[in-house]
Amino acid sequence: QNRFLLSSEDGLHLFNTIDESFTKLYDKKVYQLSLISNNQLLVILSGKERMIRIKSVEHLLNHSESPFDSKIPETKNATLFTIEPVSLTLCVAIKNCLCIYKIYSRPQPYSYKHICDLHTTQIVTYLDISILEINNDKERILWYGYSSTFM
Repeated sequence: QNRFLLSSEDGLHLFNTIDESFTKLYDKKVYQLSLISNNQLLVILSGKERMIRIKSVEHLLNHSESPFDSKIPETKNATLFTIEPVSLTLCVAIKNCLCIYKIYSRPQPYSYKHICDLHTTQIVTYLDISILEINNDKERILWYGYSSTFM
């Protein structure tokens, strides 16, 4: 309640508002992060190779290495990602390709399954997944856009 997770080019830091102190939790350059699975998992786009990593929040905050932390090597050179937190559907933009994965929240390490790839005509600059109720059915909708258009 008194702590903030901050990401930057210097890595991931925890800011404590009570004593106004910073603690470095992760030393790779962070481009994007998302907290999922009832705040138990952190999905991070980071490092020189711009790869997706999945980390246990508990282990990260306790400064301990988790044997369950994972990285998804197929996401090398990713530019952005989005995740639907209920179904744990992850979509990663890599150049003009959208790679869709299912993330499993049980530590084994955190495994994932590649579902499909969608190819686009341009490099994707906007990405989101939302759930809409259509005719009493819940549908996951993938929204993506380019720098000058929106799909």
